[in-house]
Amino acid sequence: MDHQPEFVLSMQTALALELGSSHRVGGVARTWTPVPASPTATRDHAFVALLSALRPFGGLMRVDDLADVLVRRGHGDHASLARAIVSGELISFEWNRDYWIPVFQLDGYSLVLKSGARKAVAQLAGVFDGWDLSIWFATPNPWLAERAPVQVIEEDEDAVADAARAARFIVKG
Repeated sequence: MDHQPEFVLSMQTALALELGSSHRVGGVARTWTPVPASPTATRDHAFVALLSALRPFGGLMRVDDLADVLVRRGHGDHASLARAIVSGELISFEWNRDYWIPVFQLDGYSLVLKSGARKAVAQLAGVFDGWDLSIWFATPNPWLAERAPVQVIEEDEDAVADAARAARFIVKG
């Protein structure tokens, strides 16, 4: 069976995601069901959908709040976080005059960038902006048996990197 992958390229095609079915990620049951949104969904609706989709995987965090946590834990500061964002290592996007970080890409307490996220983001550098990367990670992907990269990344980061490479090839040729 030949699947033609479809990748989300803008907020207009963002998926609205609502809670529903269960999946196991890293030995933990995660609840998540994709429900396609109307093409006329506003960015606000898409943000709420993205927030819901990523909640089981750490959710979203304001950049300023993350910087404060890094300082409190002695793992960095505002400048080191800004460098990671500007270099493209760390996914971030703007919504409602704040910058947001999808938390799934960070390791629990240390808040170090996980290698799986780093690999996939490296494949998609220059292809998607932070918003589109966040949507890509939350969108079911045919290269991952219709599971979203965020659902698979803990158990098979190489498969997610391969899916990112395929997305880059489809978009860039």
